[in-house]
Amino acid sequence: MTRNGAGVVYLNIFHNDIEEFINSKKVNSDEKLRLKTLSTGVIIPDKFMEILSNKDKKYFYTFYPKNVFDVYGVELVDMDMNEMYDKLIENKSIKKTQRNKINVIQEILRTTKESGFPYILFIDNANKQHALKDIGKITMSNLCTEIFQVNTKNKFDENIYSNKNEYGYDISCVLSSLNLVNLFTNYDENTRRHAIETSIKFLSNVSDLSDLKSVPSIQKANSELHSIGLGVMGLHTLFVKLNIEYESEEALDLTNIIFSYLKYFSLKSSMEISKFKGSFKDFNKSEYGKGVALNEYINEDILPKTDYVKKILKDLGVSIPTKDNWKELNDNIVKHGLYNAYLLTQAPNQSSAYIMEVSGSIQPVSNAVEIRDYGYLQAIYPIPLLTNENKHLYKSAYDIDQKKYLNLVAQAQKHVCQGISTTLFIDSETSLKEQLSLIIHAHKLGLKSLYYWRVRKNSIMADKEPIICESCSV
Repeated sequence: MTRNGAGVVYLNIFHNDIEEFINSKKVNSDEKLRLKTLSTGVIIPDKFMEILSNKDKKYFYTFYPKNVFDVYGVELVDMDMNEMYDKLIENKSIKKTQRNKINVIQEILRTTKESGFPYILFIDNANKQHALKDIGKITMSNLCTEIFQVNTKNKFDENIYSNKNEYGYDISCVLSSLNLVNLFTNYDENTRRHAIETSIKFLSNVSDLSDLKSVPSIQKANSELHSIGLGVMGLHTLFVKLNIEYESEEALDLTNIIFSYLKYFSLKSSMEISKFKGSFKDFNKSEYGKGVALNEYINEDILPKTDYVKKILKDLGVSIPTKDNWKELNDNIVKHGLYNAYLLTQAPNQSSAYIMEVSGSIQPVSNAVEIRDYGYLQAIYPIPLLTNENKHLYKSAYDIDQKKYLNLVAQAQKHVCQGISTTLFIDSETSLKEQLSLIIHAHKLGLKSLYYWRVRKNSIMADKEPIICESCSV
């Protein structure tokens, strides 16, 4: 089976074309302007969230990128708007447009409800949590908003085929996902650790063996940074198998333990590879090389808080790394390095989850039976492991409190060095105010992005699930 290609364009909310950009995904927009197949995302710095929360500020300003570059010699996208916003306003040489902040955010929310777009990128959250901040900045993400890696510009000679070209870092997705049901209920401790370590080695080999000379910037990033993205699938199914409700404290507790566990053994594996192959470039400039990236794990044990999760982990034979284990690992990383600049991310992986007969990613299932169209084919997927006895645990994503869902995502995000593709589930009657509260909540939690918005239509017609990410479907 083949699949269509896909792409996404991100635009900073302080860009002067922001409203036209948002409107390009509206169903009723001018056909000459509407982007039918291209995905869109809005980059939102902390400065805009500050303005949005300030009741005394009705307006904000957007700027003309070329004019900004002509005056400052710096691209608008490369500026720290927390530092530069007021300076740009005060500079009389800078062309700017005053806009009503509520009108703009409402246009974003209306469009997400109509089309699912734009994606939301909290760019400052991404860079605050970036272990390579002294090597470079994160400026954007990928199609599914889970990739957050350093991205640098290419410098081309007038002759683009010249050997004087200087290539920066571009990004390729080298991704895989572990089946959590197998990992934690079907494997013993040794097999569990081996599965994680093998996955890191396998993905590293994929990156190393990829011959991408036709895209020199990606080839450079692969050869110098060895970035990969290991994730998971089947979290909701695992909850069901362990008799845990998705919105419960036990779900938060177990998610925290699972992802800290994944982080520990992923780092350990990368460190072991580094002993033989060396560290990623500029490792010493990273938070890992400075020995500070794992401070929170060294200072305090990450342990289950609820009695039920304590019992489950004991029954499953899961040995949780202690702060002493983390201290030893940190010392070894400083000494031997890390082979991979990035290790963990969380892709949507819905289609591959169908094949593995578990729920997709870490999100709740949407329907008891999902119907998806693949060209001229229609596939019907019942929820994995569904029985009359456990159906109450398979609460639909549309009926789950979205803030509690985001709280769970945040538990995972603490341990994931890149991002988490987070789809939101709302009803057609969900108010714009409720939508906005979800964006604000996600930002406060430290999430790096919000992916697609899926809307359940309240009608007599059966709701059929759309394919939300063509490039991630098989």
